[in-house]
Amino acid sequence: MEREIRIFADGAAIARRAAQEFVQTAASAVHAKGSFNVALAGGSTPKALYNLLVNDPALRSQVPWDKIHLFFGDERHVAPDHPDSNYRMASEAMISKSPLKPEQVTRIKGEYPDADQSALEYEKALREYFKLKAGEYPRFDLVLAGMGNEGPHAVAFSLEPKPYMQMGASRYEIGSASCTPTASTITAAGS
Repeated sequence: MEREIRIFADGAAIARRAAQEFVQTAASAVHAKGSFNVALAGGSTPKALYNLLVNDPALRSQVPWDKIHLFFGDERHVAPDHPDSNYRMASEAMISKSPLKPEQVTRIKGEYPDADQSALEYEKALREYFKLKAGEYPRFDLVLAGMGNEGPHAVAFSLEPKPYMQMGASRYEIGSASCTPTASTITAAGS
């Protein structure tokens, strides 16, 4: 894949371009295999993207809503209705305003008291959905990364690696407990 650097005027321009890429990647995936699997990110830039996808009529009409399955690239160790929850943000910004059905969304259950339980359950859901064998990684069509002051980032490390985290989830993000994918999961993605 050829890489290029693009410079945008502001966050709104980034969100607009990300929405166009989302729609194009979705169309390509649906054409190639009949579905589009995307790992969502949290933060203000993805929130703007999600709002565009459901509120901009031209973009909304191009999204193959019935062919999408949403996953989450990470989640904080909080309940789904907590203000810090990435699921809550994505739900308020896009999911609840779209024609997506509940079975098209697989979230990380950050409300569990034990973060290991969240990671194990999410990994199991990924393994079942993608029909993965031992040593295989999910192949998302698109993995959205957060945008920090220094550019895009993904929390993809574990302070306490465990054998079951080979594929799916590590436990910690700097500053707050969360469940995040490993680097191998991110690099296995299509985009």
